[in-house]
Amino acid sequence: MAWRKWLVRGLVFAVLGAGALGAVAYQAWTNPAAVRAQVLNHVRGRFADGVVSVSLESAQLRLLGGIAVSELRVARTDGLDRKDFLYVPSAVVYHDKERLGHGAFVIRKVELHRPQLRVVRQRDGRCNLAGLFAPCDPNEPLPAVVVEQGTILLEDRGAAPGAPVLEIKDVALTAVEDPPGVVTVTGAGKTDVAGPIRFGAVVQRATGDATAGFEATAVPVGPDLVQRLAGVCPEAAAQVRQLSGAGAVLAHAAYHPAESRPFTYDLTCRLRDGTFS
Repeated sequence: MAWRKWLVRGLVFAVLGAGALGAVAYQAWTNPAAVRAQVLNHVRGRFADGVVSVSLESAQLRLLGGIAVSELRVARTDGLDRKDFLYVPSAVVYHDKERLGHGAFVIRKVELHRPQLRVVRQRDGRCNLAGLFAPCDPNEPLPAVVVEQGTILLEDRGAAPGAPVLEIKDVALTAVEDPPGVVTVTGAGKTDVAGPIRFGAVVQRATGDATAGFEATAVPVGPDLVQRLAGVCPEAAAQVRQLSGAGAVLAHAAYHPAESRPFTYDLTCRLRDGTFS
């Protein structure tokens, strides 16, 4: 019958049309240019308007899942510090595939490989990372962040001229929001002046309350450490120039913005097998 032929033809055309639309949508989402634009928009949206510049060399979907990102650079655009404060040679972004199909680009996890973060304290006490981030909804889940072989550069421009930059190498860091509303950060790294270090923090997103800890249990006390100390406190360094031994540092800090004294800290230093001339 004629109506059966038209029914079959209609089904065939419907299948072909759906396949064509699916192919167009797939091409749009998997196109490297479109994927790169999605990643750039997402990164820029994490910062306040007009404060930073973001550049990205490439971003493309991987066959095994996730988006491979290369050469990500973020720098301030104001006069505080125009150098890149974040450089990521390569990263993998794991997005929510179901929500991507509905046009929403939502990131579940980010793996950063060999990133470099510069933290600079200006002479007036301001930090180059201050005032960068845009406010976010505390009810919106944050993606998990994993850092592998990272580097953190700590520069104090208020120190004596020529004071070396403190470099923390081989940084391994994990930041996870679990339970919802509570971000837990754990990490470790190595320094040439303080040996291996470990650090961690817990942040309450709704209130801004935060606690942090830092420990260095194998600090080589000697000329190298005293030289670094001279850049911050030259008078004290002159008094301990002949001090040597094995040191340990344990620090705890807390920030409660609603209290009259929002910031508190406790610092403990120990020395064993020491000699002093």
